[in-house]
Amino acid sequence: MLRSNSVAFAILLIASGCNRQLAVESAIVCDDFSEGKCKEGAPKNGVYSFQIPVEKTKTWFDFAYHMYFHSRQTPGMRVEFTRDIATGDPLRQSLHCKYKLERGADFVEDHMEGLRWDEDGSGLWCFDYLGTMLVKFHKKFGSIQGKPTVDFFPINLTISLDGGLNTAKSESISLDWQASR
Repeated sequence: MLRSNSVAFAILLIASGCNRQLAVESAIVCDDFSEGKCKEGAPKNGVYSFQIPVEKTKTWFDFAYHMYFHSRQTPGMRVEFTRDIATGDPLRQSLHCKYKLERGADFVEDHMEGLRWDEDGSGLWCFDYLGTMLVKFHKKFGSIQGKPTVDFFPINLTISLDGGLNTAKSESISLDWQASR
């Protein structure tokens, strides 16, 4: 009887995941995570395509703000863990996402605007608006009033999870826009 109880207890421990060390199980580029799955991964060939009114193509400021409010490109990263992280767990509170947008030697870094946890704590999705990233980049380098051009691209975007469980994903991004009246 003692042996069968020990075996049953061991099976229960394995089944409950108590022996699984907490780690990042997977991380993928994911621009739209909803209803429990990644509905939109990275854009095909790293190119975001969209329409924009011609009057919004005069400066990077106007261009990027239009992207933020209307075309809404949201680069993101989906991270899944080997086991759930409870809401009150200090590790969960310490985890945060940030991005680094690079063009050659020039770069800008900041925290990601969005961080959404799964209800059960098994994963998270972090994202930000590409328009916001472009505003920050062009403000930093004094080009915010310059005219947007396609030859600014490609740029490299790295999204990282930091704070105890670290991972990162990078992608090359380009924009293809059609200006219309």
